[in-house]
Amino acid sequence: MNRARSRPLRSGFTYADVMVALLMVAILAAVAWPSLHSYASRQKLVQAGRRLAADLRWSRLRAVRKRQTITVRFSIRENSYTFPGQADPLRKQTPYRVVLGTFSPGVRIAAVSFANLRLSWSPQGLPSQAGEILLRYGSWRIRVTVNPAGTVKLSEVWTEQSTASDSTPMPMRIGP
Repeated sequence: MNRARSRPLRSGFTYADVMVALLMVAILAAVAWPSLHSYASRQKLVQAGRRLAADLRWSRLRAVRKRQTITVRFSIRENSYTFPGQADPLRKQTPYRVVLGTFSPGVRIAAVSFANLRLSWSPQGLPSQAGEILLRYGSWRIRVTVNPAGTVKLSEVWTEQSTASDSTPMPMRIGP
């Protein structure tokens, strides 16, 4: 009886199989990276814009509820805005001041159209003036607008290469 010697079957991947798979993953990552980076940048800017819009709405509502004038002061140099005389809603003993770079690193206040960098809400919820705040992150831009009726709106995000579709920019004080 002649028995043919057979090799045991080996399961697994060869070195070449692993290298081809790694090459495919690297190619996919290289193709996807610009889109993911762009998406992350855009989301960081949207988050900062939403925060600013929410804070402006909060200050308007507070003016109406307390029946007093509430002021918002913007500082382009310090990349912040404050609510003088108002306590932080989360830390009651602390004055309400928001530094954009703290919760959204890299986001800057690019321009503010309010005279003297101030917006005041009357006890009726009306702004002292209409205007807008322009935020930037790299080449991305977003605009927070306050209209004469006191409505706070957030524009679409755009890049420097394109233009904002919602309106023509108002004259603004441009920051560094």
